[in-house]
Amino acid sequence: MNGKENYLNALLHKETAWIPVEGEGLVYTGFEGNSMEKGPRGGGKDGFGVTWVTPDSGGGTALPEPGNFLLDEETICDWRSIIKFPDVSAYHWEADAKEQLYSVDRTVTAVDYGDGNGPFERLAAFMGFENALISIAMEPEAVEGLLTAITDYKLKALDYIAKYYQPDTYTLYDDVAT
Repeated sequence: MNGKENYLNALLHKETAWIPVEGEGLVYTGFEGNSMEKGPRGGGKDGFGVTWVTPDSGGGTALPEPGNFLLDEETICDWRSIIKFPDVSAYHWEADAKEQLYSVDRTVTAVDYGDGNGPFERLAAFMGFENALISIAMEPEAVEGLLTAITDYKLKALDYIAKYYQPDTYTLYDDVAT
């Protein structure tokens, strides 16, 4: 059994030879490599206009710049005029996929596309964690509209992810770990 088979067996609750780990038949792509979602490596604006920073305390992981948000609990109802969704068709999907997959032997290595900034995480990137929670409580209809728009955007991106990465698995990250 090769690493790819072992990883896919684990997902399907079939017998495995070992516990799958990255580097043994599994490679993670996407996530930090997608500047439309997390800004350029080392920090900067993403496709939505959110500024990302990479503080030492986060181990180099990008996070929205604290205190520099596009929305807050006062402007959540106006999100349609404030938030500008990037054009997924204009992004450099093919180049990113080639860069991230250039040395991957797909016959023995499974590819997971890790899609950072799920709907809740993107909401928090727009307005900070506290403002997101306050807005969910105070303006649930506005937040639902924004979360639906974020989900629709993610679904459009999936077409490009499928075409250029052809991942074996897809992980939508929707946590706030840093």
